[in-house]
Amino acid sequence: MVEYHDMNNDANGANRRKLLDTLNSLRAMGFSKELELPNMVCVGSQSVGKSSLIEALSGLNLPRQSGTCTRCPIECRLRHTPGVWEARVFLRFDSSSNRRGDTDIPFGETLTDKSAVQDRIARAQKAVLCPDIDSKRFLNEDLEPRGRSFTRDTVVIEVFGKELSDLTFVDLPGLIANSSDSLTENDIQLVEDLVTSYMALPTSLILLVVACESDFETHKSVFLARKYDPTGERTIGVLTKPDRIEPGEEERWLKMIAGQANALKNGWFAVKQPNSKELRSRNYTWERARAKELEYFETTPPWSTISGIHKKHLGTSKLANQLGDVLSIAIQKILPSIRTEIGRLIRDNESQLEKLPKQGEGSPRSIVRELIDKFVAEVMVKLVRGDPLAKKLGLIQMLHASYEILRQELQGASLVFCLKRVGVDDDDEGVKELPRPDFIPEDELWLVSSPCGTEYTLEEVDEMAKWLGAYSRVSRHVYPETDDYPFEVKKELISKVVGAWHQPVRTLVADAEDAFSRILAELVGAHFGMYHHGKLEELVSEITNRLLQTCKDETTTQLDALLEQEAEPYTAHIGQFKTYKAQYLRYYQNVFLLPDPMDKLRNVGEAIVDATVDALTDGSVNTMEFGKKVRGSTLQNLNGAHQSALEIMASTRAHYHIAYRRFSDNVPMTIDQYFVRSFGKKIRNALHDEIQPAEGQSDNYFEELLRESDSVSVLRNDLLTKRKLLHAARREVL
Repeated sequence: MVEYHDMNNDANGANRRKLLDTLNSLRAMGFSKELELPNMVCVGSQSVGKSSLIEALSGLNLPRQSGTCTRCPIECRLRHTPGVWEARVFLRFDSSSNRRGDTDIPFGETLTDKSAVQDRIARAQKAVLCPDIDSKRFLNEDLEPRGRSFTRDTVVIEVFGKELSDLTFVDLPGLIANSSDSLTENDIQLVEDLVTSYMALPTSLILLVVACESDFETHKSVFLARKYDPTGERTIGVLTKPDRIEPGEEERWLKMIAGQANALKNGWFAVKQPNSKELRSRNYTWERARAKELEYFETTPPWSTISGIHKKHLGTSKLANQLGDVLSIAIQKILPSIRTEIGRLIRDNESQLEKLPKQGEGSPRSIVRELIDKFVAEVMVKLVRGDPLAKKLGLIQMLHASYEILRQELQGASLVFCLKRVGVDDDDEGVKELPRPDFIPEDELWLVSSPCGTEYTLEEVDEMAKWLGAYSRVSRHVYPETDDYPFEVKKELISKVVGAWHQPVRTLVADAEDAFSRILAELVGAHFGMYHHGKLEELVSEITNRLLQTCKDETTTQLDALLEQEAEPYTAHIGQFKTYKAQYLRYYQNVFLLPDPMDKLRNVGEAIVDATVDALTDGSVNTMEFGKKVRGSTLQNLNGAHQSALEIMASTRAHYHIAYRRFSDNVPMTIDQYFVRSFGKKIRNALHDEIQPAEGQSDNYFEELLRESDSVSVLRNDLLTKRKLLHAARREVL
């Protein structure tokens, strides 16, 4: 009787079996991409004996027709059970195909006859090579359609039996060396990409299969194994066809078995599989094949001469023993991360269930009220009070950024006074660019030109004073401390500024509404999206949008009132106003009365000539009186020229300085009070009051609102099934 260690008698066998059962259930449910589960991947060039190795480990007969068995991945799950032998075949289509990806689709009934496995697998491979044809047709019909040469889609065979070991293998298509009439360059690349996608996974154990009949270094699989597992920790080397070693070449292969060449952490093993004649024999069984293999290594040089310590690397049974040890270690290493990932999947699953319509947790009316209250609570955080975790994406944060933009735009409408140099010829268009005063705050803009049409020269202010002065003299001055002469000029200038403020304010309100409505729609969808079938989502959206429009209209009304107020120049901060006015007046006088001595002398001369002409015209001959006239006229020209205009400019700039800061505070406060907080105060009552059955409506009004679609029912069932599996998996890995 041949000695065969199946890993089921060691201390960890039972625990490993339970773990693999659970993990394979997760894989069958579509979790293979979420949990990187340990796999044993059989890699090698074409015709090196990979499939024969899988047959030796599993006891199955794989298809041998026309190389079909190497044209798709074959995942073989072996499970040790005390019951009778049975097998099931599944199809797993890649998620990029036109089938439902990742999950295992049953292909036929459970098999209890080993001889039927080969045909079932062959039919399954035809099905995955032809995904456009209903796979059920391949079960009973002998179809020979022209399908794909190779595919990533997988045939899965799950085998249960008392003689089996708990292992999972994936037999991949063999790497192709050269193209041919039936194999293109695209086929070669597809196979290599498929193989490397498995090898690159850190949880893949690589069964590197190399035939002894060819040069070791010429195998593409050897190159790939070194690339993806450079330390050799995940690779188990398997030498096939030891009976075909060229004479004189035995030593190089024996050194690999002894770990003296091309060393791997898990070692190299040599196996001997039946030849074609033996496989065709009806009396040739799996047990007989293992016995013949053992006899070969015990009686055939140079294998029979290997020292005792290295004999454990000869034969399929010894390889199976090593595979069990390596798999056990791999599972133990990955268990912590699997536990963590299962925990994350459970939390994610519960979160998805939480979003589904409630069932059996109270009356429909109470469920609706609870949904509204939870929705309002998040509205208060995300839209009213502000969510500190949202950073720049939160509504309050976005509004504050918009307020800063508004502040800049309000300053962009500030008054700009351009003074012509004294003595400049009237035909000269040169205008002095005013320097920035040193007394205005650093955060306030100082414009040298106006993009809003609020730019005036000294002469233009003078003209305005002349035209509006008469009216101003008879107008009532309610606030004499700030209503400087002529008041109507100051009012006209301020109204121009306030007029330029309208558009930035309208833009701000529109932006606030857009941001608010976008986040509000997201919250409505998150809380009521599962209830669209019963119209609850639509009803909540309608009520909240209507309330939002009401709040916006009220906000717009309040802002219009603010703008109207600002058009009437006023401030109660008299001391601050006078301080700013005095500073601006000195500033404008210093800029206007130029320090150039020649300019001053020229002005004095002109003033004396003018005064002399006036005196002579009046017939004055008294020297003293003549001097007084000349001196008084000169001083008046020097110090009083444009004085009214300078007063107006200083007073207007002082008022703007106060009004701009006041308005840039009042606008955000108004939006916060009448738009944001008003919505927060009214939303709960609006929803509770309006989501009520009208007179004559059905008694099951709330039940209808909560009615779910068929797709939601299917999703709930899937999530509940997934929850059950995940909790079972967590119990297994604890």
